Amino acid sequence: MRKHTWSIVALGVMSLLALGSMESQHPGSSGGHGERITRAEYGDDWPFSVASGRLYCDPPGSNVVLESSGKIYALNGRAIGSASQRGYIDARKSIMLKDGQGFFTVGDIQRIISRGLAMCR
Repeated sequence: MRKHTWSIVALGVMSLLALGSMESQHPGSSGGHGERITRAEYGDDWPFSVASGRLYCDPPGSNVVLESSGKIYALNGRAIGSASQRGYIDARKSIMLKDGQGFFTVGDIQRIISRGLAMCR
């Protein structure tokens, strides 16, 4: 009986340690991973209202996000689809620039998403 109790306690401690490890990796920070990208680097291809951010792939899967000023913006379809679940902000509704007719034709978001997807490998 005593041996069984210690097994349960050990299992509980390991579970708490695993949860703490997962919590420190997501959400809220790239954890130093990814790459800093800037308006200066992309010039006219920059599609955002923010001047810079850290682009990274947030596992599991291929969630391409941009972290800027402590906020994480969903850039690709997968990240946008799981935005509410993962705590992302939909970039289309917040930082993506639109042309005079309200279309997302300013800059080259696909170029940035492709760069982020390369980090998912």
